[in-house]
Amino acid sequence: SLITLVFYFHPATTYVTAVYRSVPVVPETIGRVAAVHVRGSDRVQAGDPLFTLDDATQRTAVETARRAVAEVDAAFALARADLAQAEARMLEAQWSLQQALDEFETKSQLAQRDVVARREAERLGVLVRAREAGVAAAEASKQAVEARIAEQLPAQRASAEAALAEAQAALEKTVVRAGVTGRVEQFVLQVGDVVNPLARPAGVLLPEDRGAMRPVLAAGFGQIEAQVMRPGMIAEASCAALPWQVIPMVVTSVQGFIATGQLRSTDQLI
Repeated sequence: SLITLVFYFHPATTYVTAVYRSVPVVPETIGRVAAVHVRGSDRVQAGDPLFTLDDATQRTAVETARRAVAEVDAAFALARADLAQAEARMLEAQWSLQQALDEFETKSQLAQRDVVARREAERLGVLVRAREAGVAAAEASKQAVEARIAEQLPAQRASAEAALAEAQAALEKTVVRAGVTGRVEQFVLQVGDVVNPLARPAGVLLPEDRGAMRPVLAAGFGQIEAQVMRPGMIAEASCAALPWQVIPMVVTSVQGFIATGQLRSTDQLI
């Protein structure tokens, strides 16, 4: 962003601007001011809070995300209980199968000696196959619970944690902090003001880094004048704020165009 002061280029009357590096004080989202921590012309350190936006919506989103994480943790506890139940069912099915096998072997031997009816041995054979299917079903149920604990629930918890981090980041954005150490100017926010990063910045921040505030003139020329401007040419400038003073300059670079949004009046130090 640029701070601009109106100058006149010598000897013609083409407008130019004195350019210094500044940082616009704007939030990343539109919001209503809930608290103001500094005033105009205050010196701030990098990271100091400047103002806070209303964060009711963001806090609700954070709490919802935390509840989602807690819900997944509860699902872990239920899944472990389901696993224990599945293991018990599998043991029960295995013991039932073993009992059916023992009875089948005994009745088969007796049926061969015509002690019991062959139909009874056949019935026990069908029972053994049914018990074997029960063991397989119990094993599949146990594997399903183990897969839920090992894969599904960890993925759900990771998603919930990511949603929580996103909500926490949105909450932190409601506190607008100084990006660099410097001085705040044109900062007249009040509680209740609506700040829009596209239309209404809260002010400008002037960095203390002198390298970021090099005295440079950004000049705008018409099509005819721009064709004769070359790096290295000598120029002079005067300013209404410095009467009877001529500022010697040299052209250092010529830009063929100004990108949209490169110069914004809302970033000017008035």
